[in-house]
Amino acid sequence: MPIAQCFVDARLVAGGENPVELWRDESGIACDEMTINIISSGQQFGKPYPVIARLMLPSLWPPPQVSALQTGLARALARHFDLETAQVLVITQMVESGLVVDNGQEINW
Repeated sequence: MPIAQCFVDARLVAGGENPVELWRDESGIACDEMTINIISSGQQFGKPYPVIARLMLPSLWPPPQVSALQTGLARALARHFDLETAQVLVITQMVESGLVVDNGQEINW
């Protein structure tokens, strides 16, 4: 259940490749449960980042896979929007068991 919410500068133009497939390629982790939501952002104040992503992961993921997913997401978004990786900020949030409802059912791991 890797889910990324990405706030993207409205002036950016997305590439033609599927960003989930790019994420899979960059992280080395299967993409069958990955989701990316792209949200166009019209205003940003303070330190500028063309892309800011919040990555939500189940707390059961081991540290090496968390690292692969978050760095892979940064590289995938940079490729998708033709940016340098320094222009992409990823913030990872671990989600505890029981705090997800999918298909009307509480999910526990």
